[in-house]
Amino acid sequence: MLKLGVSCRVVNMGATDLLAEFDGKIYRIQVKASQLKAHKRSYGYQFMVAKGGNKEPFTPYDCDIIACVTIDTEYVWFFPIQKLCDQVSKRIMPEKFNEHTTERTWKDAIAYLETL
Repeated sequence: MLKLGVSCRVVNMGATDLLAEFDGKIYRIQVKASQLKAHKRSYGYQFMVAKGGNKEPFTPYDCDIIACVTIDTEYVWFFPIQKLCDQVSKRIMPEKFNEHTTERTWKDAIAYLETL
């Protein structure tokens, strides 16, 4: 977040890992991390985007954004929670990530949330 110039704090508040302030608004962020994993004949990042032992999908009551972080490259893909509400996991292929992913997906997530 700091690389993006976004003020944030690490918190331990329910499903929220970070509180970020951007353009005068506060966003609750759940952070998920993954290593590159083999899957059948390919490799990908597998993010568990659910909570608890029963793996319940997160809802807008839990957080505003899920940040999927690649451990090896430290790229981040930000998703507005509304785009993942019905999912327990999210698989992203490594070729989808590049040096622009973090900034681009942050801007996209914020733009989406501003339409709500």
